[in-house]
Amino acid sequence: MKRTITPQREDLITVFLERNQQINLSALRDRDSVWQKHIIDSLIWYEIFSELFTANKNIVDIGTWWWFPLLPLAMQCPLCTFTWIDARKKKIIAINEMIATLKIPNCTAVRSRIEEHNKRYDLVTARAVTYADQLLERSLPVLKKWWHMLFWKMFTFEEDATIREHLYKHNLTLVATHTYTLTDDTTQRMLYLIKK
Repeated sequence: MKRTITPQREDLITVFLERNQQINLSALRDRDSVWQKHIIDSLIWYEIFSELFTANKNIVDIGTWWWFPLLPLAMQCPLCTFTWIDARKKKIIAINEMIATLKIPNCTAVRSRIEEHNKRYDLVTARAVTYADQLLERSLPVLKKWWHMLFWKMFTFEEDATIREHLYKHNLTLVATHTYTLTDDTTQRMLYLIKK
């Protein structure tokens, strides 16, 4: 996959920066920062674990951090269906407006608490959302049997130990991890691929 700024990705950056001025979504205020720290960071998921994003997969993102990784992944994988779940009406309205503006037909946002959501998915994704133990417990009910969770975390030894402890508790398998940093950023990021 080429890390190029396609017209659709360019539009995503433009709309994000416009909305950021209105409702203060992020401390990132320039195009290069949004490209590197949001879009590239989201697309690394596809680069590393592309086998998870094959045609006809139903993917749910829990608590997406203002459109990332949800929208870059939906753009990259037009044959998958992406759903975003959040209980806050304001965020649901905002993200559905964004989806409509960017014309992303395979993506929608649904207002619901994850604990009350009754649909099942092939893959659960989450980027920098809540504590690992809570994230695992909330994800399990919406995941089909034998399918996967893909979580993004800032790496700490404490949270890594917590994740591994809860995998054992819930009889889950850690399939793979991937540690990386972004250009001009020393923050260590970790992707955890977990199987139910």
